[in-house]
Amino acid sequence: MVTKLTVAPGVFLWREKFSPFEQKTLRDNVMARLVQAPLYRPVMPDTGTPFSVEESNFGSLGWVSDKNGYRYQPIHPVTGALWPAIPQPLLELWAEINTGRAPESCTSPPVMATAIA
Repeated sequence: MVTKLTVAPGVFLWREKFSPFEQKTLRDNVMARLVQAPLYRPVMPDTGTPFSVEESNFGSLGWVSDKNGYRYQPIHPVTGALWPAIPQPLLELWAEINTGRAPESCTSPPVMATAIA
């Protein structure tokens, strides 16, 4: 049985929500999407100072930051391609724990620059 742990008000952790096989499948889905929408390093508005992390997005919109500001947009800022779809297991999890419409954007976990160097 999966138990829900409260980490902070409104923040929960479900240990073992995904089996090891499901975790590997989700990881493989994410990695395949990162081939389509590679990690990139956003920059701060105005100054153009690079973030200390790289990121990517999935869904019809992706969160970006550049010299023009923060926003959601339908295309990858480097490749110009549409963002790949949000992995189905994440959409199913969303539907299970949320009400209302499905998400339009899912930002991949930031990757520390030192971890990818």
